[in-house]
Amino acid sequence: MCGCFSIAPSHFDSHSTDSQIPPPYKIHVALLVVRYDVGGMERYVAKVANGLDREFFHVSLICLDRVGNAKSWISKTDVEIVELGIRSGNSWRAVKAIAGALKRLEPDIVHSHNWGTLLETYLAVKRYGKAVHVHGERGSVLGSDRCSPIKRRMRAMVMRWICRRITVTTNSHCVAKKVCSIVGIDSSAVHIIPNGLERKFPPQELARFREEVRLQFGMSEGSYVIGIVARLSRVKNLGLVIHAFNELPEEMQRATHLLMVGDGPCRSELETLVEQLDLRDRVHFAGHQSNTWRFMAAMDVFVNCSDSEGMSQSMLEAMAAGLPIIATDVGDAARTLLTPNPGGIVIAPNDCCSLTDALVKMSTTEVRRAYAAAALACQGERYGLDTMIRGYEKLYHELASSSLKS
Repeated sequence: MCGCFSIAPSHFDSHSTDSQIPPPYKIHVALLVVRYDVGGMERYVAKVANGLDREFFHVSLICLDRVGNAKSWISKTDVEIVELGIRSGNSWRAVKAIAGALKRLEPDIVHSHNWGTLLETYLAVKRYGKAVHVHGERGSVLGSDRCSPIKRRMRAMVMRWICRRITVTTNSHCVAKKVCSIVGIDSSAVHIIPNGLERKFPPQELARFREEVRLQFGMSEGSYVIGIVARLSRVKNLGLVIHAFNELPEEMQRATHLLMVGDGPCRSELETLVEQLDLRDRVHFAGHQSNTWRFMAAMDVFVNCSDSEGMSQSMLEAMAAGLPIIATDVGDAARTLLTPNPGGIVIAPNDCCSLTDALVKMSTTEVRRAYAAAALACQGERYGLDTMIRGYEKLYHELASSSLKS
């Protein structure tokens, strides 16, 4: 692919002289997902839904399947949430249900997310006929990597046909490259808007959280606490960190703990592994938590050992919490962590020995402090929430203006 990706600017000028949108008019954005359960994509959707400037935007959320625990992340009371109750999978019933929701909500822009919503939303928007379709890919393009080669080829054909006709967004350069490779479009046609977040708590409050959580799980202030915040799913490869934890030198093991925050389909399997390795006194499952910052405050190092990522929202939150990072070299992890100054250690995917070595290296306070300072500075400078929100506002405004012109 030639050319450079289109990276959204960090501010939104709603009073631009070439705007085609009358000042009193609010652009209605409908965000569409398969289901709204706990995960990084859902946290991003909540940030967009809560963050768009209400002077210029109105927001709805459509869930093809169901609304889960992530509903609590939507703090704005004016966001209408529509649950269609249709399981993922291509069906004309889903198309009709989405089109019906669009007819009632009357959005100007429909922003679908990930493979499971692409085809149904495209057909529904065509049927509704009054909205601009934007599609966002944020991780494993074409859905699960475990589907058959024939199915993936069919999905690629569908994506190629649709994405040449609509606007495409991603949160990372690696996902943008995948999309361009599959779709065969020029890289400049993909809008990259990196994840962003705000720092929620002052240092003194984080110190209080640290004390409370460590007391809750029987971890002393002097303990070395390795942390995970993730959906407990296959792609996160969380068995790797448990095995690496088990391989730590004997002299480290007594004072080292692993704190796993999150829930998901692999939880029972991971708990069984912990039992088999006789680690139950030092590996702690905290389950789903709406306030993950509280638990990050108790950690000394954050680990992301995924097999596949776009840009990890949890990793950015850990950086903002002042944690050094150990991450597998997937997605934009290396780009995020290693420039301009290393905010952590990047290892090869599924490499237990390298992960164990990195955990040993991070057990030294001075090493952690240096990486943490770089990670915190990088997050503040490049991955702020305001930067992300202004990027989406500018894109939505341009698309709505172009639609009115036509």
